[in-house]
Amino acid sequence: MVLTSEVRTYVMLSSSLRAFGCQVTRAVTLTPAIQLLRGAPHDLLFLDIPPDSDHANWVPHLLAENYSLRIIGVIEPSHLKGVVRCLRAGAEDCVQKPIDPAHLRRIIVHPPTVRKDADNSSMSAASCMRLAMDSIRRAAQSDLPVMLRGEHGTGKTMLAEFLHRNSRRASAPFVTVNCPSLSEELATSDLFGHRRGAFTGAVADQMGKVEAAEGGSLFLDELGDLSPGVQARILRFLQDKEFERLGEITTRKADVRLITATNQNLESLIASGSFRPDLFFRLSGIEIIIPTLRERRGDIVTLANNFLHAHSAAQGRTLEFGPGTLDLLSSYDWPGNVRELNNEIQRVVVMANGPLVLPSDLSPRLQAATRTGVYLGGDFTLQQIGDEHVTQVLKRHDKVGRVAQVLDIERSTLLTKRRRLGIRPLRER
Repeated sequence: MVLTSEVRTYVMLSSSLRAFGCQVTRAVTLTPAIQLLRGAPHDLLFLDIPPDSDHANWVPHLLAENYSLRIIGVIEPSHLKGVVRCLRAGAEDCVQKPIDPAHLRRIIVHPPTVRKDADNSSMSAASCMRLAMDSIRRAAQSDLPVMLRGEHGTGKTMLAEFLHRNSRRASAPFVTVNCPSLSEELATSDLFGHRRGAFTGAVADQMGKVEAAEGGSLFLDELGDLSPGVQARILRFLQDKEFERLGEITTRKADVRLITATNQNLESLIASGSFRPDLFFRLSGIEIIIPTLRERRGDIVTLANNFLHAHSAAQGRTLEFGPGTLDLLSSYDWPGNVRELNNEIQRVVVMANGPLVLPSDLSPRLQAATRTGVYLGGDFTLQQIGDEHVTQVLKRHDKVGRVAQVLDIERSTLLTKRRRLGIRPLRER
């Protein structure tokens, strides 16, 4: 969607977007944009933000309709304040006029990692991902340390970046430290820097990532792997905002907000003595649980479609899901979460023979794990397929009239099917 009242901006964007195979809609103000979002799914929205306008304030209202909508601000070159306001409001990025088509293509093919529930057109419907995103937005308004907890592949790094972009520190650096990849000596040096000669190979003074993140956010990924010595240094920094470079006695200060992530049970690590309880309580000022993909199955179809379109565009292909494929994707548990789904779709785009991605194109492990029930395209009778569809619709609705309307059958026929399938009675109204 292009949200602009300026015809020239719309023509410029829509012509380029259509050249890349995108379907484009237009809204001129916030209200019709929200109506369009409620009427049909949209993946990407370009929001024109003229100087001295309040259009950046529209971003939260748009995200409230689809919390995973990718919003790109369109800014005049001199309107730098608009960039900051747009990013703080929750936009993914900003582009300057006149828009470079190559930049536009990079935006289009960049795959998003979190999408809305397929069955929810609004954030008014409760979902675990919605609650997590709401918590992240609220947490962004403070400077308290934030701890993101969730399995591998749930998007903790992306959500940490989202938190930073929505905070008052959005214009300052966002710096990441991958804790498992560092030894104790290297972790200390990487975090706090070192003085020349502090260890073999230290041929020059080097600032650490704490200093590099000055004014911004420092993200410690998988902090459960930090050694006890580094834990003590981080605790001291949290208490006093002071540190010394390795091999140096000069005390330095840094204004940095800490965001951490872990997939480990830190309480168990504390009980075993391998993680400091005082550090845990300081880092978990705000604790947010990131749900797994199997806990939000409504996201799977939306994610899969967006990954397919993004990776297809990157490979110069046009692919769609064939019969039964999305059913198989939706029934798989995805132990690797969003990352595993993204990797599966990326592989499929390369390996699929025709324009349709069929169930047979999916990885053998996925087919073996999911082909336990009735699905479209499988070796099942029409009655089996029909019974499965009726059963699933009956699970979603509990009123006779609504179910009969969805299935486009008479009430008497529905009640006969219900009794044959052994499903509980329905309410009349």
